[in-house]
Amino acid sequence: MDDRKSVVQQIMDAGREYGGFQVINHGVPIKLMDELRGACKEFFELSHEEKLKYIQGDYNKCKLLTSRIGYDHENVHFWRDLLRFACSDPLEEAREHWPDKPANYRDVTEKYIKKLNELSSNLLELICEGLGLEPGYFKNNNKLIQEKSFAVNYYPPCPDPSVALGIAMHSDPSILTLLLQGDVPGLQVWTKDGEWLTVEPIPDAIMVSVGYFLEIVSNGKLKADQHRAVTNAKKPRISAVLFSGPSRDSIVEPEKALLNAEHPPLFKPIQCFEYLLQKNKGMKA
Repeated sequence: MDDRKSVVQQIMDAGREYGGFQVINHGVPIKLMDELRGACKEFFELSHEEKLKYIQGDYNKCKLLTSRIGYDHENVHFWRDLLRFACSDPLEEAREHWPDKPANYRDVTEKYIKKLNELSSNLLELICEGLGLEPGYFKNNNKLIQEKSFAVNYYPPCPDPSVALGIAMHSDPSILTLLLQGDVPGLQVWTKDGEWLTVEPIPDAIMVSVGYFLEIVSNGKLKADQHRAVTNAKKPRISAVLFSGPSRDSIVEPEKALLNAEHPPLFKPIQCFEYLLQKNKGMKA
């Protein structure tokens, strides 16, 4: 029991100070993580012709964005390719829109996402304890974690990393974000001291980020991290990310059980869809 209390305290401390933390002994088999990395690498090694149908795909189902897409009219250029697809339940239906090459891609990805969903549920239970919410809070408020998507980022070696980012500074519009880094560093978080801190990959660890919607629900007890991805000149980098967040019609607001005269609400209620619209406009501006 003391060990559990210690873990809860570490999560809360890291969530307040940095907006995230790395998890080891997480229950996701190392072999499965290696298989996922391999399948993702093989996908990005496919020819442009083989990937074309995903470039032309539906963003709400499965979409591949590349550095060359939109280059002529972008204000800022990012040095990455991004494969993103929906993975909300039922997974058996969602996977029909995922890449079918390499041959094991769908099976490996489905197994990995199921394991991450288990990890996410366990982490949210620990967070409930840390916040003082009743057990099963997020399961009982399932709309807060109903929308799930998976993203695979491929960052090729960049001839001049000083002039190109992988992705600019942002926080995630999620409850929790679970990221598999690989062994090439590139993720940086913005600290309270006004500096970029490189998150050095711990072998086979999973990076957990507090999403903006969790910051709202917790009434600021947890802080969404501001992060970015930087490039390097020598090695390609691949990261795989699971986002768990509210359904688009959800109204997200501070949980009333956390509010009182000494702790008034710090956030106004916001509809998830409206927030996403505003965030997308801001990123395009």
